Amino acid sequence: MKGTFFLKPLEFNIDIFGESFEQGQILKGNMALKKHGPVEGTLSNYGVTLAIGDNKKIKKKDVKAFITIDSKEFSQSEEIEDQQSLEFSFQLDANCPITTKASSLYLLCGPRDDLLSAGALELNIIPNRWLQEFIDTLVLFFRFKLKAIKSKKDLVEYKLQAPDTKEFGAIEQLLLSLRKDGDNIQVFYQFKVKKLCYEQEGVVAKDEIIKIEQSLTPKDYKQFGDSPNQNQMKLFLNEALEQIKRKTLL
Repeated sequence: MKGTFFLKPLEFNIDIFGESFEQGQILKGNMALKKHGPVEGTLSNYGVTLAIGDNKKIKKKDVKAFITIDSKEFSQSEEIEDQQSLEFSFQLDANCPITTKASSLYLLCGPRDDLLSAGALELNIIPNRWLQEFIDTLVLFFRFKLKAIKSKKDLVEYKLQAPDTKEFGAIEQLLLSLRKDGDNIQVFYQFKVKKLCYEQEGVVAKDEIIKIEQSLTPKDYKQFGDSPNQNQMKLFLNEALEQIKRKTLL
């Protein structure tokens, strides 16, 4: 992934190894700085910043558009020469925000004290592979449909629609949130279900929220080194779905 930005009389060229990046991955790259004319200040005022960007605030040029996570600066406190380069490496958090329409992680190159004026390269951050394997197992074997995905605090939240079958007919919506906890995966189910209740006026249908939590160890989600353990993940998913079947009646 590459980007070129101009902040006259300076030119910034940034080059990152990769096009998309998983949560928890290491970002490595290089920034080249070129001078096309006289500039005030020293080299140490410039560098690369990893930040969370709010896309609406970025468009409005809000000074609170970016929240800094980490930064790498030139170490020299000397005048800027015609050309310099800076190698950088950032360790992404295991539960860092993924890229959505609302927000994303950015690499900013430019002055450290004015992030809005810096060149902003939006990063394509995708969920950790094993979180996605768990969702793929639900979609493939239980025929749930993925409707939306977003970041929520330190969770990745998936919005899913149950298949139109009798056994899952009571499920109106499933919000499935996942996060890494060390090597384990924490899973939070939030089912919106319709239940038949007996009241004075007769049988009425009411909405209810049912929450279930699970924790998967590495042997529960992978096997033979780096292959997904679909059979074990199916057991966890089936256990949660069976609880819903027992608690609903349609």
